[in-house]
Amino acid sequence: MIKVAVAGVGGMGMIHFNIYNGMEEAELIAACDIRIDMLKEKVDDKNINIYADFDEMLKNEKPDLVDISTPTYLHMDFAIKALESGCHVICEKPMALTGEQTDKILAAAKKSNKFFMVAHVVCFMNDYIYLKNAVDSGELGKLIRLDMKRISSIPKW
Repeated sequence: MIKVAVAGVGGMGMIHFNIYNGMEEAELIAACDIRIDMLKEKVDDKNINIYADFDEMLKNEKPDLVDISTPTYLHMDFAIKALESGCHVICEKPMALTGEQTDKILAAAKKSNKFFMVAHVVCFMNDYIYLKNAVDSGELGKLIRLDMKRISSIPKW
């Protein structure tokens, strides 16, 4: 059983929150959002600890994994703090605001010997897996050019 803490429970963060809630392999132990009243409403029937302060959550909880779905400008600081506290990290995209910030996150992950993953899920979707395998195997010939466009609706939140 992996213990999970979620930072940020807005639109995408709430999707992550609900997925962990439905996983037998995960125990959602804590959630953090600066909008504490909104957080209380969203998790009122769940038996988890809630925080308005990320540092306080890391100090009081011992998650195996921290899922970061906060605004992008917080990703680097939160990811590095979580990694330095001994947690694996999943971070919503984009990973950070600059290449320099991404380098700092990756250096912290390497130093901590913990996993860091950007939550870019399309690479796990069947269509993309098929396409990657077809290109890698060469079964359709050598790829010369590929133009793609992913079309999706605007999130309702």
